[in-house]
Amino acid sequence: MPDDTTIDPLNHPKLKQHQAIDKLVDALPEPLLKGFRYGQLRGNILVLHFTHPAHLNEFRIRRDEILQRMREIYKEHRLKDVIVFKEVKAEARYHPPPQPSSQKSLDFTDRAEGAFENRVTHPELHRIFENIRNIIKERKQ
Repeated sequence: MPDDTTIDPLNHPKLKQHQAIDKLVDALPEPLLKGFRYGQLRGNILVLHFTHPAHLNEFRIRRDEILQRMREIYKEHRLKDVIVFKEVKAEARYHPPPQPSSQKSLDFTDRAEGAFENRVTHPELHRIFENIRNIIKERKQ
């Protein structure tokens, strides 16, 4: 005998609502689907959340077309038993990517003059440091 307190996750009302919202979202044109984040019911208002204000603008421009398609889907799939709402709104929550921190460039007032002691014993490294010294002296002139 099944316990009355157990919940069948496949028939849970919230899951059914979520599935109904997903069906209604199919009414969105392709560019808006790319920017669609999620949908939710707030009382008797269906709120569609987008990732960028540009998607919100697109929704407002094509609102009548989208709502007409949503009505068709609503009737076609008989969603009135699952989800009821009076209004559709759209919101955009845009989080701009973080800007790289601007690192201050080090501005040295004392320029190198090439006056350093080269104590390197390895002949190849000694030659490289001497080349560096010559480049510094040439740039100073």
